Amino acid sequence: MGRIPYSSHEYSERQSAYAAQFGLGSIYTPQMIVDGHFEFVGSDERRAKQAIESATKVMKAPVSLSSSRTDEKMAILHIETGPLPLSSTAESADIFLAIADDSDESHVRGERTPEGR
Repeated sequence: MGRIPYSSHEYSERQSAYAAQFGLGSIYTPQMIVDGHFEFVGSDERRAKQAIESATKVMKAPVSLSSSRTDEKMAILHIETGPLPLSSTAESADIFLAIADDSDESHVRGERTPEGR
C-alpha cells in the first residue's frame, strides 16, 4: 500500500481527539479551532469573531518568538514562554508551529464538515 501524501498517524489521532473533545458525530479536521474550545467552519466570520473575543478574556502564558535566516532554505527560530497562568489546571503545555508551504498541494476528495458540506 502506498504512502498517502501529507498524511500521518498523528494527524488521524488528532482528528479522533477533536471528535471526542467537541462531541462530533464524525471524524474530520475542523477548519478553524480557537483556543482549543471552539470549532467551526472557517467562513463563519461572526462565530470566529465571537470565539476570538471569548479567548482573549482568558489568561494565557506569554510566548515570544524570534527568527533569523541562515540562508535561502533555513531559518533559526527561538521560542520562549513564561509560566502557565495560575488559573490553568495543566502542569505543562505543548507548542505547535505551523509552516506555510506555497509550493506543495494536495487534492482531497470526500472530506465533509458536520453540516455535510
